[in-house]
Amino acid sequence: MSDSIGIRVLRTAARMQGSPARLRDALQVTSAEVADWLAGTQEPPEDVVLRALALILDGLDAHD
Repeated sequence: MSDSIGIRVLRTAARMQGSPARLRDALQVTSAEVADWLAGTQEPPEDVVLRALALILDGLDAHD
């Protein structure tokens, strides 16, 4: 089974933030939630996916 878009977004955001801990802090969620989402065992809520996507876009804008 392939990972959902939400999980892929969270994984990309974690890479761009530099670590799951930085992603946790940026999204203001728990370490356990981030761990579950990155492992693909839980689906992240839509609002978290959108906030993570915003982090990705902000990171891309910073490279321009």
